[in-house]
Amino acid sequence: MNREPKAGVDPADADRDYDELSRVLCDGLAAAELPPSRRAGLLVIFLERVRESVHRHAGLLVVRATDGVWRKIKSGVRAKLLWEGAAGASVLIELAPGSSLPPHRHRQLEEGIVLCGSLQLDDLVLGPGDYHVSPPGSRHHRISSPAGGVAYLRGTSLGDRRKVIGELVGGLLPGDGPPVHTVLGAQCRWQAVAPGVEISVLWRDGETVSRFVRLAPGSRLAKARIF
Repeated sequence: MNREPKAGVDPADADRDYDELSRVLCDGLAAAELPPSRRAGLLVIFLERVRESVHRHAGLLVVRATDGVWRKIKSGVRAKLLWEGAAGASVLIELAPGSSLPPHRHRQLEEGIVLCGSLQLDDLVLGPGDYHVSPPGSRHHRISSPAGGVAYLRGTSLGDRRKVIGELVGGLLPGDGPPVHTVLGAQCRWQAVAPGVEISVLWRDGETVSRFVRLAPGSRLAKARIF
């Protein structure tokens, strides 16, 4: 069956129509008894497609909410390592109500998104959906969480004891370094890129761009059309 959409037809709509048509056709088909040789041939084709799928998704990592281990950072603060690479680690960090992080100076670019609760950076209060990026050399004063909160950090030194000590020592030195950048969730400028799909650019660092992607119920993200 030809799945190429007609001109002017959105590919996502065409895929949904194809899936619905396939379901209707399959519901109307009766089970067929196949000879062993035919079943063996279909099994070979199926396993080959499985191998192709595994190859396409090689290098992707999924960490479920119940996966991983939370480790204590200090009193009232714990973190879960999600991924670690040359540019730093990706972690979830949780601050209990009333806990805080000491002043520190970032060795590398670190991005953070508050997932729940709130974090306070001096007079700036960040809530769910708020984004914050700290360039290399920037200094954070004490980060606190009066009511508790959870954030996602990308590019953090947490997990590397030597780097963490270096950042804490750097936090004692005068000067705040390069300015940090914050995008509050309510300030996001959304751009529609496909039916039910919107993006909001948060930060540009050379050719690297950080974005929020928002999908409406039932929508589909076509990677090649956005990134």
